[in-house]
Amino acid sequence: MTSKLSNIAESLGIFLVAASLFAVAYQIDQERKVAIAALNTAQLESFASRFAAGLGSDAFLSMYSKTYATQKWDRGDLSDIEAAAAEVDAILFWNYAEMTFEHHREGLVSDAGWEEFRGEVPLFYGLPAVRAVYEGWYKQAPSEFTLAIDEIVKMPEK
Repeated sequence: MTSKLSNIAESLGIFLVAASLFAVAYQIDQERKVAIAALNTAQLESFASRFAAGLGSDAFLSMYSKTYATQKWDRGDLSDIEAAAAEVDAILFWNYAEMTFEHHREGLVSDAGWEEFRGEVPLFYGLPAVRAVYEGWYKQAPSEFTLAIDEIVKMPEK
């Protein structure tokens, strides 16, 4: 009987060690996802910060209109500075979109949150400056992000 109890105790011990190792591996994986998302966010925020700071500067917007403007949309009666501000605003939207995509990919945005985001994209994509920035800049460097956006904007309307 003692041998049988000893075998059960050993089996239970092995099971508990395995379960503990599984829990540690799961925690490490979750921490890795959070670290990757934080890194992606920091990179995207660093990229966006120069544009966000530039929105308040006529000199920056003037420079943007002369060096970076897509020239791919009908600006109507907007001045060069106003059109540049619209494109910078569009860059900031796409930056938000890319962060949302990266966070969803890492499992940090719920499926419900992702579906809400998928509803936002076509609304903003309908704005000429937003579309011009996406097509003039983002689509020039295809990625998993641009593939996801392409899928979203090609969806039939509900």
